[in-house]
Amino acid sequence: MRANKVALMISMLFAIAGCQSTPSEQTDANQITNNNNESTIEVRSFQSVQSVYSEWEAKLEDHGQLSLYAPENYNELLDAWDDAESIYADLLKDETRLTKSYSVFSSLTYAEAFDEKIALIKSNYDSILVLKKKADRVLADSIVQMDYLKFLGADTMFTSSYKRLYSEYSELFEYVLVDELEDAQEAQVEFLNNARLLEVKVAHKKYIEPLKDELEFLEDEDFDDVAPLTFAKAASQIALAESQVKASPREKSIIEDAVHAAEFELNHVRSVAHEVKVLASVKGDKFEQSVLNAENQLLSISQVVNDEDYRDVGLRQQSQKIIASVKALKSLDMTASLKSEIETLTEQLAKLESDNQKQAQQLSEAIKHSNLLDEQITKSDAHIKSLEELVDSLRNLGGKVANESDSDVIPLSPESNLEGSALEQSSEEVIEPSV
Repeated sequence: MRANKVALMISMLFAIAGCQSTPSEQTDANQITNNNNESTIEVRSFQSVQSVYSEWEAKLEDHGQLSLYAPENYNELLDAWDDAESIYADLLKDETRLTKSYSVFSSLTYAEAFDEKIALIKSNYDSILVLKKKADRVLADSIVQMDYLKFLGADTMFTSSYKRLYSEYSELFEYVLVDELEDAQEAQVEFLNNARLLEVKVAHKKYIEPLKDELEFLEDEDFDDVAPLTFAKAASQIALAESQVKASPREKSIIEDAVHAAEFELNHVRSVAHEVKVLASVKGDKFEQSVLNAENQLLSISQVVNDEDYRDVGLRQQSQKIIASVKALKSLDMTASLKSEIETLTEQLAKLESDNQKQAQQLSEAIKHSNLLDEQITKSDAHIKSLEELVDSLRNLGGKVANESDSDVIPLSPESNLEGSALEQSSEEVIEPSV
């Protein structure tokens, strides 16, 4: 009896010990499993965060251009992006923060806080894009005009005017933001007029003001008194260039040609004034040397042109003869050039005629060959037709023979058979040859 009690006590002790140890082991195992699963989630989630961050970093690389379309959405987007960048920077330092609490004032984890900021960014970004699409369509002319002024450097040449114009430009987008498109169109007309005035001012400052400054300098140096006719022509050319800028400030090639012509006239003023001053400095008994110098210059030209000396006539006539010699020389050059060109064209014409003859011959042979083929085809068709007719005839004849054969085969009675035999015998006897 006592032995049974002892055995029972020992069994109960082992059972109690087993109950105490089993939960502990299970808890440890579960904790290890949970830690492993949590580590896996952290790695996957951080990679996802990294991917999303990179995507939005690329999208917002040139975000400054979005500010015009919806300022409030844009500012909210920037604030959310700053927060997202801050969260991402913390996660880069320690990826295990992903599932930890983001703030003592928030129940969100770092991952949840990041996703919340990205959702806010996306919402504002999408809203801005919708407005951008509408504004780009309605305000297309204004956008192009403003970009062109920026390209010209209007913001640096006329800072105040550019700022005032930019304020008008921003108001256009405000109309689109509240969907007042008619008001936006009306305001755009006024904006474009003001923008064009600024564009003309920029072109005037860039192209015309340097010319006017140079003309004013020449006037201060009394060039208008020394060479008044040439000076007046230069002033007229500058005025022409100025009118061209006002009429077509974007016609760059035309404006540059007009500016080049004005610069040429300004240089002409300088050269004429210089020669006038040289002549004015000559004393009364020194004019002969000036004439001889002019003759020597003309002589050097005539000798190069045709090795002639025209000093036996006046300076004006010398110039005219040199001009005539140059024209004749130029005419000879043109004649030689034309002769060479004619020879080349003649050779090309001869080659074309030869090619044409070859092609005509080939065409003739092709026509003959075609006619021959046509004849052969006609003969073949006739032959085929005759064969078809022959086949039809044979078919018809065969049909008739078959019909006749069928009609000749009639069943005979015994008497008929006997008569037939007798007839057959008599026939054989008749046809038997005599000796």
